[in-house]
Amino acid sequence: MKKYLILCNLFMINLFLSQVSFKVINLQSIDHNKYLLKINIINESSEKLAIPFDINWFKGYFSPQLCPTFEEIEYPYLAPTVLVKNLNKQKYILAKSANIGYIGESLIKIDHNYQEDQKKVINSWMQKEDIKDYSIGRTNFYIMNNMLLIQPKECFSYEIILDISQIKYSKVSALYDEYTLKKGVTYEISLIFCIDENIYHYLTSSQIMKFKEYKLFTGKIESNRFRIKY
Repeated sequence: MKKYLILCNLFMINLFLSQVSFKVINLQSIDHNKYLLKINIINESSEKLAIPFDINWFKGYFSPQLCPTFEEIEYPYLAPTVLVKNLNKQKYILAKSANIGYIGESLIKIDHNYQEDQKKVINSWMQKEDIKDYSIGRTNFYIMNNMLLIQPKECFSYEIILDISQIKYSKVSALYDEYTLKKGVTYEISLIFCIDENIYHYLTSSQIMKFKEYKLFTGKIESNRFRIKY
């Protein structure tokens, strides 16, 4: 995945009446399931912004309640949600949770080793940040390591492949989100992300102080839409 920080020419992008613009370009259709996307997150404001945003994954749409609620399971809570709409219908298509089926011993071993490594990383992080509760420590680590710092009038841009038929949670998880789409039908796709102030309750006071020069982003932003023929 390519990612880079550039200064955007504001005359060449669509301006939104908000502090952040969210633009998606479909660079290439790899097949009817996979698309290479370029995603631009633009700070339109005159303030420095800190945005909790997972650039490594996507997640499916299950509910109009889009702002993340952190739970015990591993999931890309801060990743953008994929919205899919049939052109002939008004409602967004709901995603479904699925799994890859049979899991071989090699994958079980890889997953076990990954979980053990993660525990070591989180425990070390908790010591460093003086956090006592493991669940809070894991969420804190995830938020702090997925914080985009964007200067005024600056654009953070990255490229990523979207597999609409298998939206994975991580490199090792057997679970994923999927959309059931019909062959030959044209759909509109957009991305949306939502951050509310509750997310920042997981940060310590010293961590909040690290962002004292930044405005902590809250809000809901939807990207432009693009069409695919499945």
